[in-house]
Amino acid sequence: MRVASAILALLFLASCAVAPVGEPRAVARIGDPPLDGKDYLLSEADFREILRVARTSLAKETPWYSGIQRVHVISATEVELFVGGYDSDNNDVARMSVYRKDGLWRTDGAAPILYVT
Repeated sequence: MRVASAILALLFLASCAVAPVGEPRAVARIGDPPLDGKDYLLSEADFREILRVARTSLAKETPWYSGIQRVHVISATEVELFVGGYDSDNNDVARMSVYRKDGLWRTDGAAPILYVT
């Protein structure tokens, strides 16, 4: 009985040692724009905050843009968003930068820059 208890205790301790530590990694869910680039650098909380900040800025500065089409992670403190245009084919795509400064995610407050592929 003691041997079985000791084995169970060791198994429990071993499982705790390999459990992931830290915040969960960012994952795009249904309805979210796709996430690419160095996406492993963002936590789930950062990804949600980036979307909130960007959507708030878009609603205020350029309400005619339909929404965020893609999130490209450049670094742990810089993200580039590709924003869809108002036409039915989404031909007009603009870029918008979001960056972390003093622990907060921000935009520069300007309208997204048109980007021609």
